[in-house]
Amino acid sequence: MTNAPSPFQVDSAANPVNSQWQHDLATTYGRVGLVLRLQGSLVDALASFNRSRDILDRLAKAEPGNIWWQRDLAAIHQHIGSALVDLGKLPDAEQSFATSRAIVERLAKIDPESAWWQRDLATIIESLGDLQKTKGAVAEALRHFEESHAIRARIAAADPKNVDAQRALSLADEKLGGIYELRSNYKAALYHYEASLARMAPFATAIQATRSFSARHP
Repeated sequence: MTNAPSPFQVDSAANPVNSQWQHDLATTYGRVGLVLRLQGSLVDALASFNRSRDILDRLAKAEPGNIWWQRDLAAIHQHIGSALVDLGKLPDAEQSFATSRAIVERLAKIDPESAWWQRDLATIIESLGDLQKTKGAVAEALRHFEESHAIRARIAAADPKNVDAQRALSLADEKLGGIYELRSNYKAALYHYEASLARMAPFATAIQATRSFSARHP
């Protein structure tokens, strides 16, 4: 009697159950990487992220129509990029972020009206902007932040009561304010800071009112 093959060695395309196991394994490697990064164990975090990426890359290639695995692959590339930034490996980080962006852009084209994909796209563009800011490439950072802000603004306009969308746009304004301040364009910086404040204030007031009500009526 021969031993059964390891479930992690079976061709995922031929075994849908195993493909889910592999995806679960990749997810766990990713979570381990996140915890290790929070602990400051950057080299180990990067190694765990890379293990997750290798599995997700195989799954995505085996089932290119599975958009969720494509999304997870984009996300792990973004985590890798963030860990590489922490390690000071900015060129490698930029490559990882660019790979993530390319995947998300493909997904966004499948369903251009999906706020989900647009949020993902705005997030990775912001990561690229933060990287350029770290490099001192202020003009490039501004370009990325403006692009991300435009996406956030469209999402927020389409769903004005969505607190998360409004907060994301507020933070995008704050990023633009910061980059304009670095460029000594104080008029533009003040405009975006004030826009951020104006957008946050109503929601902050509503949250405080809710807390006050809860305190009075436990």
